[in-house]
Amino acid sequence: QEVAIYFEYKLLRGNRTLKYSAEYFDAYRSPNYPILGESGVHLKINKEALFRNTGVNFGVDYHLCKDIVFWRIFPGMNFESLLHLPKTKVLILQVFGSGTIFNCDETEIILSSLRKNGTEIVVVSQCVSGGISIGKYENSNIFGKIGAISGKDLTAESAITKAMHLMDNPLYEGSFAENFSKNLRGELDENFGD
Repeated sequence: QEVAIYFEYKLLRGNRTLKYSAEYFDAYRSPNYPILGESGVHLKINKEALFRNTGVNFGVDYHLCKDIVFWRIFPGMNFESLLHLPKTKVLILQVFGSGTIFNCDETEIILSSLRKNGTEIVVVSQCVSGGISIGKYENSNIFGKIGAISGKDLTAESAITKAMHLMDNPLYEGSFAENFSKNLRGELDENFGD
């Protein structure tokens, strides 16, 4: 009932998985979700970890919004360059640790300006394991002030794909922020960081 990756004897949830190594055969990891199964002499399936469909029939939705920008922050960057992006519907910021960013007036002014222009801001972590906890540190409070969306324990890959799927999709009722915060197909833990 879900898209999975089977590689090097392990079955992993597709939307919880990232490419960990370009060098080794054990190349894929699911840092925030247990493996679904493992093969060897015996096939072991973790039935509790499998995705359970909640009555939604299988279907394929080809809607993809291309007005998404992914931006990894780093010390010394010209943060003001974000203001020179073409009209963007969603900006996914990959920030430090559990959600910290530069704690200065300039950061808040720039991010507030983007929000006022209609850009949704999603915050994901640069860390492979763990996720975003807005308010855990003072340097993350800015995201609450400007109405940014916590990516919780999403991988960067899932955050990008989810934003492309949800933005302007007529199949979803409610706001982008409401839908992005929901666990749609096992891609995030809705309670992470609360």
